[in-house]
Amino acid sequence: MIILPCEKTAELRQLEVLMARLMRRDPNFQKLDELYGKVSSGYFGESSLDYYLKLVDLDDAFILYGLRLPESGSYFQIDALILTSKICFIIEAKNFKGEISFNRAGQMIRTLDGISEAFSDPMAQAHAQKQRLQHYIMALGYTPLEIHCIVSFTHPKVILNLEENDTIDIMVNQHLPRRMDEVLYSRQKQSYQIEELRLLATILKKNHSPREYNVIEKYEINPFNIKKGVWCPSCKDVMLDRLHSNWSCPKCKSKNRNAQLNALQEYAILYNNQITNKEAREFLGLQSSSVTKRILHHPKIQKVGTTKDSYYILDGVI
Repeated sequence: MIILPCEKTAELRQLEVLMARLMRRDPNFQKLDELYGKVSSGYFGESSLDYYLKLVDLDDAFILYGLRLPESGSYFQIDALILTSKICFIIEAKNFKGEISFNRAGQMIRTLDGISEAFSDPMAQAHAQKQRLQHYIMALGYTPLEIHCIVSFTHPKVILNLEENDTIDIMVNQHLPRRMDEVLYSRQKQSYQIEELRLLATILKKNHSPREYNVIEKYEINPFNIKKGVWCPSCKDVMLDRLHSNWSCPKCKSKNRNAQLNALQEYAILYNNQITNKEAREFLGLQSSSVTKRILHHPKIQKVGTTKDSYYILDGVI
């Protein structure tokens, strides 16, 4: 049972919206484009775990993806935590392409296009998460769990060069179900009661603390470098024109009455879930406050106030 699903982080959602609208002239464009590639790669790597976990007999398991917990004034995050009655798993997902090897100094070496680069040992990362999780659940009054750590490389173009003395718990995604089945089969006895695990999983989900993020503030993005307007939902290439109570695409000629909802969703992701008539007018690329008022009059949008200080709640479009 999936207790905490694999979802896009606030960082990824904001970068998705921003990179479609950020002008190349912005001094942070290249840096943010690289960050977007890295963050989206990590998300797709973690989300690919779900397919392979479905191939394992986990009927009595509780699965939490991207669990982030507070501990000792900081946070630690686990790509996938699987609680079963026999043993628990921490899965560290790595979406690297290229050739991967490990050296005696405890480093992971990735070689791509003839360039070698050193990274932290992902198995060491998984064991550090294991230790912090043990401390965390003991503070909750639970006895330590038996936890097995696995590192799974998720990119289809990764090449793992492992030596004989490397751990058997580093593998590509396709071998994850087999390895988990081996570990589960070696433990025939139930170590934990299902209801005890269910309660623990519920507590962990309740204490899950998603990372807060504001890309606009962090990188001090100049608002003039962010494209305004409503994207065409059909060709997704140009901004729409507002003509006769309709949105019209100058390129593919398609029409849409509610295309503003997607743009308002993007505003809510980038900024916040409240918007004024003036802010909506600027972001949607409109000239008329009365036209903007009519557009904002929608069942999915809640108006607060009746004076000039009124604003709109965008929760319904997120």
